[in-house]
Amino acid sequence: MDLAEIGAYDDERTGLRGVNRLALTDADAAGGRQVIGRMEQAGLTVRIDRMGNIYGRREGTDPTAAPC
Repeated sequence: MDLAEIGAYDDERTGLRGVNRLALTDADAAGGRQVIGRMEQAGLTVRIDRMGNIYGRREGTDPTAAPC
C-alpha cells in the first residue's frame, strides 16, 4: 500500500480529500513502518526518538567534514 493511501479519505458530501493519520493509531504505525522501510532501502541509518519522530541519516564520504 502506498503511503498516501494509509489513512486516506474522500468525503463525497463535502468534496474534501486528504489523509488523516492520528498519532498512536494503526494508520500512524503503518505509515511509520513504511517510512522506515523506505529509509532503510535508501541505505539510511534510522533512529526514532522518545516522541516517535523518525530520523534517517546517511553518512558522508568524509567523516571530518562539517554538516551543511
